[in-house]
Amino acid sequence: MSSTLRPTDDDLASVGAAWPRLQSLNIFAHNSPADTTGPDIAAYIHITVHGIITLAQCCPQLSSLSLPVLGIFSPQILHGSVVRVTPFVDHPLRHLEIGMLVPGSKLPLQLATALRRIFPRFADPAAKYEHGHVPRLRRFVMTLE
Repeated sequence: MSSTLRPTDDDLASVGAAWPRLQSLNIFAHNSPADTTGPDIAAYIHITVHGIITLAQCCPQLSSLSLPVLGIFSPQILHGSVVRVTPFVDHPLRHLEIGMLVPGSKLPLQLATALRRIFPRFADPAAKYEHGHVPRLRRFVMTLE
């Protein structure tokens, strides 16, 4: 019998509560090609920007976060409500990597804009933003070196 662990925003909150001094979190996932695009992807997206915010609030020393997938098509991002969160001016998050995004040309830029408002250090000119795509895979990386 095979089962798949699908982390959620609540799981990130639990991790943050259990390890408030966490500095790096890297969650890996393996998906078959059929799972990476189209309507099937919604079944695998259970982490949102709200989960990242909660984890950052619980873990003030978090400097690196890698997630397999992020639900960026949520109305909270499209309608801008998530960017009203008080910015983490001094938060040390310097590397954020998301392995898979829902296809769409404008959504990654909207996500980058929201994250730069939440984590102002990513607005620094030295911060790098990549959105690359290979057939059936979209990758999102923000790094401040």
